[in-house]
Amino acid sequence: IHPSIANSYNNIGAVYDNKGDFQQALQYYQKALDIQKEVCDTEIHPSIATSYNNIGLVCKNKGDFEQALQYYKDSYHILSVTVGENHPNAKTVKASLDYVEERLKT
Repeated sequence: IHPSIANSYNNIGAVYDNKGDFQQALQYYQKALDIQKEVCDTEIHPSIATSYNNIGLVCKNKGDFEQALQYYKDSYHILSVTVGENHPNAKTVKASLDYVEERLKT
């Protein structure tokens, strides 16, 4: 399996997410994650972080903040280790993580 297939699945998932079809979005994001875990030689890879972030986004959009929180934490952990906390992607995920944590407080 070629890694670009995972990118395609992520893109298809984004289309479904934008349409509000969260179940389909999750299916495609999960397919992307499965491929990335298969082709990456480690669980700590920015591509895997992207898929965790995408799944977290769908969970957030569905209002499932507990589930979103876990995916955002996983994504942020990977990014902080691989690209650093000051990388724009890590900052974006951190903002999403903070948002979800704040929503869970209310």
